[in-house]
Amino acid sequence: MTSATAQTEARAFLEQHPDIESFDLLISDLNGVLRGKRIPRDNLIKAYRNGINLPASLFALDINGNTIEETGLGLSTGDGDRVCRPIAGSLKPTPGCARVVRPNC
Repeated sequence: MTSATAQTEARAFLEQHPDIESFDLLISDLNGVLRGKRIPRDNLIKAYRNGINLPASLFALDINGNTIEETGLGLSTGDGDRVCRPIAGSLKPTPGCARVVRPNC
């Protein structure tokens, strides 16, 4: 799905769900623990257009949440950001105040 098509999907979702105020952009780490960011409604289209930055160390955490430096994704290499993009078709209303999008990094 192209970025323009995904943005159209996001706009349609926003129109269908005017009550949603924020979105949880989530991805699981190597241990299946959900990590991510919560963004306000007004930033959803921007997330689809530009992606969101998440630290590379997110992909190198042990079960206790400590960075595994041997992966080369932690502080020893600057813990740089990676651009993650929402996966088309993943916008879903969930109970509570936020909704879920699974970024694709």
